[in-house]
Amino acid sequence: MSFIHTFIRWLKHPFSSKVEATSTKKKPSTREAGKEVEEAGRWYFKSGVLEQLPAYMRDLKRMRKGDTDSYALYSRVGASIVPGGSLAATDKVEPLFKNCLPSFTAVCLSKDDEEDDGYAARFIYVRKIAPSAGIEPWDGPIYTCTVFLYSPTAKKAYRRGFLTFVVGISPDQTTTLLRELRTVSQIIPHGDGTRSTLSRKEWNYPSWINAVDGVTPDKAKEYFCCAANWYTNSEGGIRVQAKKDNISAVFNIDMLRTPYFFKDRDDVIDPETGVKKRIFHIVRTHKRKTGSFVRSHFRGLRRFSWNGYAVNITVPDLHHRSLMEFSTEAYDKDNSPEETVMLDSKDVGDRLAKVLSA
Repeated sequence: MSFIHTFIRWLKHPFSSKVEATSTKKKPSTREAGKEVEEAGRWYFKSGVLEQLPAYMRDLKRMRKGDTDSYALYSRVGASIVPGGSLAATDKVEPLFKNCLPSFTAVCLSKDDEEDDGYAARFIYVRKIAPSAGIEPWDGPIYTCTVFLYSPTAKKAYRRGFLTFVVGISPDQTTTLLRELRTVSQIIPHGDGTRSTLSRKEWNYPSWINAVDGVTPDKAKEYFCCAANWYTNSEGGIRVQAKKDNISAVFNIDMLRTPYFFKDRDDVIDPETGVKKRIFHIVRTHKRKTGSFVRSHFRGLRRFSWNGYAVNITVPDLHHRSLMEFSTEAYDKDNSPEETVMLDSKDVGDRLAKVLSA
């Protein structure tokens, strides 16, 4: 029961959704401006990203042993590293998520192992699935949500935990925890001292829900919405993919912060001029000396090395379509349409990675 109790304590951890009002009488300080940006889901200061990236790489490798399918997808496409300021609890999905209904989303909550004295959530990821006989009928989109937990202090065989449940989304953006058809076994003792096992099917929630006071269907829905909304909010701004050891991570930054973020990047020299190439940045609309106007546009270096990571910068809907627009349903192997070519998570990840590296 220690695993469940520890998970309950994690579920009860308060997520602050309050936003401190900034003064309108004076220009906000850099810290205040950064807080406002990060509460919107985009990174403003790079120290938090650099601290979290090694933990992200470590924990995604840990996921591989227990969920190879999800590892195959997110190691190629990347899960989102979101700022702490954007972690606000809610029980409804954002309008953009409801309108797009993306095929999958994933956010990383990893941190240093030394900060954990028990099980802690490292990733939360959701995937849109097709209706199946084993899930409660629902007239609307259906998603699975998985919380990957890890404890560095537990016995090796019990360090990983994967808690999965199914959620349906309503037109008003609210969510419903759906029951699943589960096999329940009951041991029947006999008068001669022997025992037999009787198995039956019943509609119920996952066994870890309601196993201990505090774990309720409402709490599960809340964490699904948090994962969906954190990812949705992080889609704003500039998309940065950081890759190391064939594992990709993704984080989004404020449009004006690329010079600050990547000031310490490895030099890339222009072979024609011998000058260090400028980082990717936005050029504001301005007037030339000739009197003509230059429209606002992006220019500069988008691929380079930074603190040991291979970085690729893109702007969704400019260099490629947003992943929010990829809305394909996933099927179980036993529930896939006949005479239809199906791709596994590895193939999907490979194809999307090529598009996102444009």
